[in-house]
Amino acid sequence: MASCVSGLRGLGPQRLRPVVRSSLRVQGRPFLLLDVVSRFSLAALLSSTVSAGVLVSAPVHRFAHRRDRSGQHARKRALRAANRTLGIDGIAQEQLLADGAAARSAAAARGGAAAWAECAALLVEACGLAEDEDQAADAWLAIAYGWSPWLRAGKPTGSWLENQVVLPEPAELRRDLLWLTSLEASPLAMALAKEGEGASAKAALRQLLQARPGAVLRGSAAKFSAALGAAPVELRADFAERVLRSPRLLELTWNCGGLCAARC
Repeated sequence: MASCVSGLRGLGPQRLRPVVRSSLRVQGRPFLLLDVVSRFSLAALLSSTVSAGVLVSAPVHRFAHRRDRSGQHARKRALRAANRTLGIDGIAQEQLLADGAAARSAAAARGGAAAWAECAALLVEACGLAEDEDQAADAWLAIAYGWSPWLRAGKPTGSWLENQVVLPEPAELRRDLLWLTSLEASPLAMALAKEGEGASAKAALRQLLQARPGAVLRGSAAKFSAALGAAPVELRADFAERVLRSPRLLELTWNCGGLCAARC
C-alpha cells in the first residue's frame, strides 16, 4: 500500500485514475482509500488527488458516518450515566432515600431546615404519603433542587454542581402543587383527575413525581407551557396524558425541527 500511495504523487489526472481503479480491483476491498487515510496524512492525500479529479469523498464520508454513530453511542451512554447521577433511571430506592436524608441535613446546615420541613410536608399532603413514606419527599426535593448530584460528587466547593444547589422555597412549591391539582388552570391536573378521585388522584401525582421530580417541580406551569409549545402539533391534543406516561416530556422545551436529529 505504501508503494501505491507514493506512486500517486506526481501523476497527472489521466494516469492517476487508472492506478486507483486498478488498486481497488487488486485489493478487492471497497474501502481501500480508507486505509490510505488512516495511515497517511489526509492533507497530503488530498493535495495529490483532488487536483487529479479522484473522488475520495464517498468512502471518507462512509467512514466518518461510522465514526459519528460511534460518537452518538458514547453521548447516549454519557447521558444515561448523568441521569443515574441525578437520581433517576436505575437508582435503588435505598440510595434515593439516603440522598434525601443527607440533603435535608446539608440544607439545615445552611439555615434551610424550616423551609425544607415545610416543603416536605406539602409534598406528603399533596401525594397522600403515609408516615413511613415521608422520606420520599426528601428524596424528591433533593433531586429537584440540585442537592443529589452535588452530594454524590463529594460536595465539591465552588463547583458548577454546588452552584445548582438551591434551598426549597415553600411559596414556589405551593404554586407548583396548586397548578398540578387545579382542574380550572391545569390540563395536567385534568389528566391526573382522570386517573381517579381522591386517593387515586394523589397516587397519580405521586407517580409523576417519582418518575421525574426535577422536571415536574420548580415552575410546573412554565415548564408545561414551554414543552407544549415545543411539541409537534399532532401531539398537542393529548399532551397532558402523554406527560403522565412519560414525565420526561416536560424537559423537552425546544423543537429543533429535526436539524440536530443526528445528535439525539
